[in-house]
This record gives sequence, C-alpha cells and structure tokens, in this order.
Amino acid sequence: MKNTIRCCISCILPCGALDVIRIVHSNGRVEEISGSIKASDIMKAYPKHVLKKPSSSSDDGMVPKIVIVPPDAELQRGKIYFLIPLPSTPDKT
Repeated sequence: MKNTIRCCISCILPCGALDVIRIVHSNGRVEEISGSIKASDIMKAYPKHVLKKPSSSSDDGMVPKIVIVPPDAELQRGKIYFLIPLPSTPDKT
C-alpha cells in the first residue's frame, strides 16, 4: 500500500518532495537544501547573483511576475527559486 501511495505522490509531485528548498541555477542544475537558509547565504555563496521566485499571480491575473527575493528573506521549503546572474556593467573609464 505504501508503494502505491508513493507512486501516486511521485506522479502528483514531479519535482520531488515538498520538504526541501530547490534552487535552479542558470545552467539548469538544481540544488536541493534540506535545512533552513536565508537568501543572503545563497547570495554570499554566489556573488553577483540574485534569487528570484515566481509570484502566485500578477495584478492583471494573466502572467505570473518574477519577484526578486530580498536578502533577509528565509527561503521556504517546497518552493523553487532561480539563481540568476546580475548583468555585467561596463567599466567606466
């Protein structure tokens, strides 16, 4: 019976369990974190990057907006975050 339930859950949750934080890197690699962590910890590990997440809905209800996660935010288990490199700024001479 447990195997049947696991099979059904794996069909419903194609991304895996809800008890981890997932960070999708720009190269497609998915990092799973099981403990609690703040956005600033990820940004320290990956300088010149920002964490983004899809919002639940947009103001007009059409297309979800992408929201930048503030550094002091605690990342939530079961959520997916995207690690995006900041655009490089040209050197001013």
